[in-house]
Amino acid sequence: MLISILFYLGLSVLWICAEPIIVLKREMGFKEENYETFPKWKRWVHKLINCLFCSSLWITLILSLDPQLAVITSLFAYIMENKF
Repeated sequence: MLISILFYLGLSVLWICAEPIIVLKREMGFKEENYETFPKWKRWVHKLINCLFCSSLWITLILSLDPQLAVITSLFAYIMENKF
């Protein structure tokens, strides 16, 4: 189970930090410098795809279909995000 947690946590970190994903998000219109001009719904989606806590929960839940693993992984992501 620990290996699975580390795998999904690593995948979530790559989702937030990897350059190809950042370019993809920018092409979808989620540019950091335009954040203040986003409508309310787009700000919400932007926060959702750029939050390690949220992303790790949804990535793990979608790929593993295990809610318990998803919650544990997102808690590790929350601790990691606030500790480092």
